[in-house]
Amino acid sequence: MWGTLSNGVAPMTDQFSLQNDRVEWRHHWGPMPDGLPLGPRDDEGVMRAQFREMPQGFSIRLLTFRFIRDSQKVHVTPFILRIKDNEILSWSPDPQDFIRRLQIEWDQEPSWTQSVERCALEILDELLGSLFPFLDDVSDAMARVERDTLTLPQSQALADRIFSLRHQILQARRQMASERDAILRLVRYWSTHPSSSAFYGVDIYDQMLRVFDTVDTYREMMTSIVDLYMSSVSNRLNEVVKTLTLATTVLLPGSLVAALYGMNFDELPFSHHRYGFYGVLALIVIIAGFLLWLFRRRRWL
Repeated sequence: MWGTLSNGVAPMTDQFSLQNDRVEWRHHWGPMPDGLPLGPRDDEGVMRAQFREMPQGFSIRLLTFRFIRDSQKVHVTPFILRIKDNEILSWSPDPQDFIRRLQIEWDQEPSWTQSVERCALEILDELLGSLFPFLDDVSDAMARVERDTLTLPQSQALADRIFSLRHQILQARRQMASERDAILRLVRYWSTHPSSSAFYGVDIYDQMLRVFDTVDTYREMMTSIVDLYMSSVSNRLNEVVKTLTLATTVLLPGSLVAALYGMNFDELPFSHHRYGFYGVLALIVIIAGFLLWLFRRRRWL
């Protein structure tokens, strides 16, 4: 027997049981059943997948991912699967949609319940299939961030969004790397036992590799988005420096002329002329206008 729930009672609202003459599957959500190995422990603050071979079976802890669009956070939920003889015990803290789909398939297609290994493969296949909506949500979030980087002015809020999303993708990649390794160990375990599960297990591992490669591609794309943001910030700074430099260049001739006529000499051109001041002022304006025309001609403005 697997043992009761941690509170000693098995409520009807947080478990279901499916059984035939070949397989018995019981799934719990909510409080974790006693005696279930690989509990949801954190490794240095990051939850990771694990595999453990046990007498007459194995236990594997996998992770499901959900992207919360409002906060741009990745919500990770553990899923523990324990196989022993012809019995399957699974647990998750929250109800999972793919478990509901498996319940329906169990009734409609009982052929895949011909062995406990086949049932485990179907469970793993549905779990990994539930990761693709997560990948789509992350891809949409990256597209929005990339668009805002190109169209919106640089701000601290935009920078926080970019680096927060990058951090979430990096953390999800680390966790999926552990999930990939756990499934690889499971495939190796099946390869040492004479059954058809080893062949189908390779398909599960290939599916996990596709998911991991997609997340790894997202990591590289986020690095490119960060580089794009830093380049836009640098270009914005260059534009400001360019504007200040051109303004200084335009005002420099007037400052030079004013400095020359500010010297304490009696004999300066037009210093005693009736319209000398207006002539010098016109000269400054003409030089500044010429410089502005030259800058526009060369498309510096």
